[in-house]
Amino acid sequence: MEHANDDTFKPNLKGFAVGNGVTNWKYDTTAAYIDMAYWHSLIDETTHEKLVALNCDWNMPYMLGVSDECMEVFNEFNTLTASVNVYDIFGVCWGKGPYPQATEGVPHLYDNEKIHQRVVTPADYTPWIKGPKRSPKALKELPPCTFGSELLNYMNSDEVRQAMHIPDYVQAWDLCKTGIVYDSQQKASQWIYEELQGKIRMLHYSGDVDGAVPTVGTQNWIATLGWKNTSEWKQYLVDGQVAGYWESYEGDFTFGTVHGAGHMAPQFKPPQTYHLVFNWMFGREI
Repeated sequence: MEHANDDTFKPNLKGFAVGNGVTNWKYDTTAAYIDMAYWHSLIDETTHEKLVALNCDWNMPYMLGVSDECMEVFNEFNTLTASVNVYDIFGVCWGKGPYPQATEGVPHLYDNEKIHQRVVTPADYTPWIKGPKRSPKALKELPPCTFGSELLNYMNSDEVRQAMHIPDYVQAWDLCKTGIVYDSQQKASQWIYEELQGKIRMLHYSGDVDGAVPTVGTQNWIATLGWKNTSEWKQYLVDGQVAGYWESYEGDFTFGTVHGAGHMAPQFKPPQTYHLVFNWMFGREI
């Protein structure tokens, strides 16, 4: 990329890859999850038809000012999907039934009070999941259905901290990085792709069973770009099995899916995700 003649450091950026990233609030998150939930039989046709007929503006990212009619049906939707792991709709909802966290009920970070306490919650990781944003969030909260208590207890145990030579004054290890000054803009980030088209290489990939940022939402905002395909939709294989699909567009933009992967695609399907990302990275046929 061309650098301006100033003193601001600008890395020599060659490209970037984003996995299951919110990019356009109009199409991503709630709007996409409603469609995905219907086509994956998580909600009934009547509920879906109500939401379609209302043509709801979810006013993402914080859903402030959404109409009462839309919120009423959205609450029905939430009830029907409450025990579904939104980050992997075919996966286990940890904390439910025979798959408990370290504590019963709503999972918390720690079983008891310890010296290494965090002071903020990761609940804003996917703030759109449970409706309008409320402040403040409860402390020691985990993202819904995630298996975190045992991992957090292990990583923050005295034995592990001592083995890793972590001083007592260092904060607790957490699932999500906190303390970052971060503001979700209504405009979201599609404009970045538009601005960088043809300047650097871009990959946007999507685990296709993620309900938090569903694949269909990504496909919908990509369709609004109006970019021409340079490679048509095709499958890619890992160990002789379909691992996902991909296509490319003018301006060196590639979109790929990881079949059967949830929100954190490399966590759910490591070989398949690595195949997609590294072949793209090195300019090889995916």
